[in-house]
Amino acid sequence: MFVFLGIAAGITTLGYDTAELALRYFLVGIVTNFFRGWITDFMTAYVAKQQKVELKDSVKL
Repeated sequence: MFVFLGIAAGITTLGYDTAELALRYFLVGIVTNFFRGWITDFMTAYVAKQQKVELKDSVKL
């Protein structure tokens, strides 16, 4: 948040709109979260295989 506000203050000083910056931050956040989840899933499967632990495929609510 502080990084965004600092950059947004500079962009506003230059006279540009901050909407494009906000959209870019949003898109980068979505992509980053996707890859973090994917890597976590991959690493969990790797460690489960290494430890010879069988994980459930479904969640019971």
